[in-house]
Amino acid sequence: MDTHGRLSKKDIQHTLEQDEFELLKTRLTEFWHEYGKIVVFAILIVVCARLLFWVYKSHSASQEAAMQTLLANAIEQMQLAQQAQMGNMPATENYQAAITNLDQLIREHSKDPIAGPAQILRGYCAMKTDDPQTAVAAFGQALEKTNDPALEILIRIAKIQASTNTAADTQASVSELGEISESLEDGPMKEMVTFLMAEYQEKAGNDDAALELYRSLPDDSMWRRLADSNVRWLETKPLPALKP
Repeated sequence: MDTHGRLSKKDIQHTLEQDEFELLKTRLTEFWHEYGKIVVFAILIVVCARLLFWVYKSHSASQEAAMQTLLANAIEQMQLAQQAQMGNMPATENYQAAITNLDQLIREHSKDPIAGPAQILRGYCAMKTDDPQTAVAAFGQALEKTNDPALEILIRIAKIQASTNTAADTQASVSELGEISESLEDGPMKEMVTFLMAEYQEKAGNDDAALELYRSLPDDSMWRRLADSNVRWLETKPLPALKP
């Protein structure tokens, strides 16, 4: 099987065999790492892997076939949307098509463990179509259906990213990210949360707090280069106004 390029619907359906499950998960990981936002990509890798796992392990043949088709359609449309965006082409239609399939999957299997991960993908697509209200609702539904602490943190972060539009939202996001940070041990996840907290502090106009958070990141953090760039921006003195 070709392991490069876009996954086709046929590929996705074919690789739902048990012996190729890990290969498909790897291909999805590579795809989202290349094209997706790093935070949302982290969620989607877990989600897609779990979706495929439940399709394979937990259902009768007839259920599996129906769910497999809806999932394959949704993922294919999301891939087409990402490729369109990379080429600066409209992608809303593809995301809407993915949403249609995910809505049907959620509606027909609302009591199934697959509904939670499907809601996460639904929230992501809503974010990409500039529908934050729907995205927040979908992530909220997903939170109610997960009992995995690590996945819960990622969903909370995605929900924060979807909802932060007003000054009040920004301050609430800083508070929630602080709670999340306190629950984490030192490591990449905590560093990501620290960086996001700094960005929201900067957005709120709290430059001193933002600078402190940016500078607190370890030198070997994957977020350090971005943090240093933001620090330089914040420390740059504004030019005096030109005299008329």
